[in-house]
Amino acid sequence: MKKLKKKYERATTNVFPTVDVVEFLTSKGIEFKQSENNPWLKMRCLMPDHDDKTPSFFIHKIHGGYNCYGCKATGNWGELCEIMNWDIKNDNVTLDTVHDSLWKDSIDGIKKSDIVNEIIVAKKPEGLELLDFENKKHKDFLKYINDRNIDVKEFCDKFKLFCTFTYDDLYRKKYFHRLIIPVYDEWGKYLWMEGRTILKIKKEKYWRPSTVRKQLTLYNLNRVLKAGFDYVIVVEGIIDAMLLWLWGLPGVCCFGSVISDDQILLLMKFYEIILCLDNDEAGIKGFVKSKDKFSGTGTTISRVIMPKKKDVNVIGEKQFRYLLTKRRDII
Repeated sequence: MKKLKKKYERATTNVFPTVDVVEFLTSKGIEFKQSENNPWLKMRCLMPDHDDKTPSFFIHKIHGGYNCYGCKATGNWGELCEIMNWDIKNDNVTLDTVHDSLWKDSIDGIKKSDIVNEIIVAKKPEGLELLDFENKKHKDFLKYINDRNIDVKEFCDKFKLFCTFTYDDLYRKKYFHRLIIPVYDEWGKYLWMEGRTILKIKKEKYWRPSTVRKQLTLYNLNRVLKAGFDYVIVVEGIIDAMLLWLWGLPGVCCFGSVISDDQILLLMKFYEIILCLDNDEAGIKGFVKSKDKFSGTGTTISRVIMPKKKDVNVIGEKQFRYLLTKRRDII
């Protein structure tokens, strides 16, 4: 694999803007393009040693994070300020303080915040039990994991998962008979609880609070970035991403068959992006749509072709690693 380009030292603190990013950039005379429904501002790269001929640099107008398609520079607002020598006092504003300042009143037993990274944050509901592989009460949930050829003990130890037996309000009723998986953003800050049904009769395979915008994050990205991988494997399902991580592979989940524009920007941190979408009608259509979005990014995009209608857990680690060696570059 190619080495991840680390052009700049990371800032000591994960700081966020205390100014209006749009107004600030305008005051600096920086030209950029913005659209109504896209939180990313597009402009020529601001990195001192990148002579950007065409706009390939993006800054998020809310949290200030930046990504460059061309030179692969990426970081948060504080790091950008250091590189550009912008004199801004951030007063040690961290992701935690940003989140804390946005909490609203309790609604239906769950607290919800305003937009942080454009995702509504839902407080962990009460009445959840940490999944324990030795707890007989949790046998149905453990069986669901075991039936997917997953080591139950390792799975429980690696991922802090939950279940609930409480049925006394709307949210806990929705999580009933579901494996409850915490979802975090790229910095490792909690966002919401994803509920994966363990029953075949449920119409909804996954459930999450209606305020969540899943297309703006990637499950497990925080762990992959922290581990320093220079490539990433994108799968549709959250369980598949977790299983890849158990195998020592940098799997992330895009929560469906199509990778969104915002998810693509998050993936620009890597030299190689390996698409491993399901080999069914939805997965093939999603691959075609996603592939077109990567055109012109300068990033290596490859594809693992899965056996028809078989998930990662079905084929097992040995066969998946073999398929990984046979992946095809598409861009």
